[in-house]
Amino acid sequence: VFLTASLSLLIDISTRFLSGGPDTAGVFAVIIPSVLTLLAGGGALTKTGQEGIEHILTSLQLKKDLWDEIVCLASFSLCLVLIAFYCLMPWFAEQYINLGDLAYCEQNYAKVGLVQSNNCVPQLARAENQYNRAIKLDPDNAKAHYKLGKIYQELQDFDNAVVQYKMAAKSNINEAYDALIGLYLERQDYGNADRWLRKVVPLEDYYKTESKISDKRYQLLERLSRAYLEQKKYSEAITWLNQGLKSAKNQPEKQYKMLKLLGWVRLKQNRPEAIDPLERATKIYPLEPAAHCLLAQALEQQQDTKRAKLEWEQCVEHASQDNPDEDRWFGLARQRLKELGNKP
Repeated sequence: VFLTASLSLLIDISTRFLSGGPDTAGVFAVIIPSVLTLLAGGGALTKTGQEGIEHILTSLQLKKDLWDEIVCLASFSLCLVLIAFYCLMPWFAEQYINLGDLAYCEQNYAKVGLVQSNNCVPQLARAENQYNRAIKLDPDNAKAHYKLGKIYQELQDFDNAVVQYKMAAKSNINEAYDALIGLYLERQDYGNADRWLRKVVPLEDYYKTESKISDKRYQLLERLSRAYLEQKKYSEAITWLNQGLKSAKNQPEKQYKMLKLLGWVRLKQNRPEAIDPLERATKIYPLEPAAHCLLAQALEQQQDTKRAKLEWEQCVEHASQDNPDEDRWFGLARQRLKELGNKP
């Protein structure tokens, strides 16, 4: 029984180590348990082996009626050794992850006694192989799945990148969630981006007193809101912008961005509610032209030409023609002031 269990463990261990092709570390890791198992199996199952065992036991002057127990104990000990080796698989997986990090130029080189080179060139194929080996040894290693997903994304193998990121996200790897959402946004798959962002930024938190969102997720939230704005999916954009605004207390830069986008959405809806968030944005950063330009348009929609002129003037004053985005605002502001009879 113990020999059968040992052989089963050996087959599983060998398959995991060698499934990605033999390498030096894998071969040595397989040789030791293989030799032990073959010696024990050969001794117990072949005539020559049995004779050898009998010779050893006789030379040790052990009682013959104890031989069966001794052989059984030896088989049990071998099984325990293989079980211990099997339990070390996650440790071996970590070593392959470290090798993958070295190939991908991500490793903390101090851990392995090397000096990091500023000229390190990522070896993507080698890194991919090492991370795959780690996953073979420890299929639930979320870190390996995440790092492999990064490799696939860099290789533009987006389908496999999504699979690996999802595997890592199941273990609550925050970076995997962020990478997956970012990848969906990059692929303009806004439905899936929205679905996965809801997993890490639950909209129910909007009703709580406080809600914190990491800087990375704020960027993702902003990108998704902008995408919804461009697609004229205003309700979806407002939902996320309200969430972002509530989570941006005492963070003026984030507040400005959320208020500006919220006012922009309301402007596209021809709603008078556009004025309030844009006025609040101009008070946070008076020298930023975008909110002034949007506020001017919102005021014109409400037939408040006098105040609109003042905001157009602020837009012209603060917009830099060296900045492509601000240059567009500058051109629009000059055109509107000219049409309103107040050419700058």
